[in-house]
Amino acid sequence: MQIIKDLMSMRKKLFLTICLLSLVCSAMGQAKLGFVAWDFAGVLQNWRAQGYNYNYATESGVFIEYILINGSAYKAGLKPYDVITAIDNKKIADYYEFERIMNQKKVGQTITVTYYRDMQKRYTTRVLLKNDTDLNYFADYYGNSYSIEQIEQMYSQNYNYQNNYNYNQNYQYNQNYQNNTNQNIAQRNRDNDKRNRNNRRNQDKESNDIESNDIESKEKDRNEKKPVTKKEVKASDVDNAPKTRKTDDNTFAVIIGNEKYTDEAEVPFAENDAKIFKTYCQQTLGLNEKHIRLVTNAGYNDFRKAVSWLKQGLEAYNGKGSIIFYYAGHGIPDEAQKTAYLLPTDGIGSDIRSAYSLEELYHTLGEIPAQSVKVFLDACFSGTKRDGGMMRSARGVAIKTKAQEPKGKMIVFTAAQGDETAYPYNSEQHGMFTYYLLRKLQQTKGDVTLGDLADYVISEVKKKSFDENNRSQTPTVVSSSSINSSWRAMKLK
Repeated sequence: MQIIKDLMSMRKKLFLTICLLSLVCSAMGQAKLGFVAWDFAGVLQNWRAQGYNYNYATESGVFIEYILINGSAYKAGLKPYDVITAIDNKKIADYYEFERIMNQKKVGQTITVTYYRDMQKRYTTRVLLKNDTDLNYFADYYGNSYSIEQIEQMYSQNYNYQNNYNYNQNYQYNQNYQNNTNQNIAQRNRDNDKRNRNNRRNQDKESNDIESNDIESKEKDRNEKKPVTKKEVKASDVDNAPKTRKTDDNTFAVIIGNEKYTDEAEVPFAENDAKIFKTYCQQTLGLNEKHIRLVTNAGYNDFRKAVSWLKQGLEAYNGKGSIIFYYAGHGIPDEAQKTAYLLPTDGIGSDIRSAYSLEELYHTLGEIPAQSVKVFLDACFSGTKRDGGMMRSARGVAIKTKAQEPKGKMIVFTAAQGDETAYPYNSEQHGMFTYYLLRKLQQTKGDVTLGDLADYVISEVKKKSFDENNRSQTPTVVSSSSINSSWRAMKLK
């Protein structure tokens, strides 16, 4: 790759023009990630000064030159020449911002790192922060290994080469440089303190302004809202969930509606789907509100926390209860393995490492001691969006994923099969699958067998999808082998 050759030939010219000495010291002292990095904006500036105009998709972040072998970043898949642009969705403008964020992290935490590779490809990965102080060797882009001492020597040699300093002059420079660095850090801390005081002062002022003008502001908001969006159109006829006298204190429900994605298109009405489904769980099925967990726009860790909460709840009830898991949002395929994933809002459609595996979901739910597990997925796993177009990360063709086998006592309702799309029902403000799911619960006041519910949803969605979209959408129902066809006689309440 030409950029690598250019980087290697430019190294002697780059060492002095970036605050490299302090960066190396900081990176080596930082045992949590384990790499030697540069301020990427400075790297780009020097490349351009030398006539190298690389087309990077980012112009900020930190640029990894060496990575600690078997360190935290190394084991998470990061490599030399990757450019880190965010940590836990907090943008990294420069090395100092990176250092500030990392100083708040502790060994044992897991963080989400967003980075670019090969100039244009954006990825995320999960990194478990460890104490890597027992490791001593770094790798470069080519896989060559260097001890910390060798890297320090290379930096020192390049400095001497550039400036023709003798040993004493170089030593004196480093002493002065370190003093200046300490002064710069102190000044930067003073600047940060001043900026924080100003921010707090401004926030207090804004808070007082808001309180004193609360009624006026609300009225102004009502009068000056943006043009009406699809969420502000009339409510659907299924939004009126019937109230019943039924109570169910032994069923736990996790309801996730992922609509607003960081790097992918929105999923129309997903939040509304989740909120109305929660209303049905509470009012129609009689679930205890304390046993319902609604999460909108869930990130990766939100999925894990929600599933862990289900496990804790059923264990507290000694397995004498049931589970309902509902999800509306993007699904993505693993194009190589043809397996399916649920996409968190902080995930990337082209990187399954940032997504939650359907196989893992089934396995985890299946191991929970429960009398039954009912899963509803208003998502497709072909790489398409609800509106029928392709996701930003997709290759332009729909992928037909393999069916995942449910575990334990599980029944799974999915909005579409194979390479189909799970469409929205625009006039009703819901996903089409969710609309007919809710409609049947409304008609029967929740007193319906899963068999009748499945027959109704499959039939109505197929017909409406053809009428509305001139496309096929065929919901599917799959059960674990342990319950076979007996699921058809089960009920939600």
